[in-house]
Amino acid sequence: MNDQVLSAQVARDLFRIHENRIDAYRQLLHEFRDMDLDLKVIIERMMGQSLSDREELQKKMTPESNTPGEIYKSWQVMINPVTVADKKTVLGTLADDELIMMNTYSMALSLVTEPDMIELLELQQKQLKTLHAHIRQYHSAQ
Repeated sequence: MNDQVLSAQVARDLFRIHENRIDAYRQLLHEFRDMDLDLKVIIERMMGQSLSDREELQKKMTPESNTPGEIYKSWQVMINPVTVADKKTVLGTLADDELIMMNTYSMALSLVTEPDMIELLELQQKQLKTLHAHIRQYHSAQ
């Protein structure tokens, strides 16, 4: 598989993952209407980051494959749905999800060789790390 096709598949898988995350965050905000404002802000920030990442990844995609690749399949196995629970449990699950995403990006980075794709994925992974640290810090304070 050539580098461009592989990069396009990686972009498609990550795009799909971000779409799933956006849907999950919207559902979470809808189901937990009475959540604390600070938790709502964190979820909205996570959703905003996924929206931004999805938009950037879309620029790297080609319509050649509609079949989920290995990155998407691996991510699906690892994710944990956020369920109705206390604030600390929800924050813990959100932090774990960010850690899973960082690992997913590490896997993606191990596959691509195109410099511009590597740069994009490293930037997005760095933003995930920052958000993960923020969520972990807030989780510990609860």
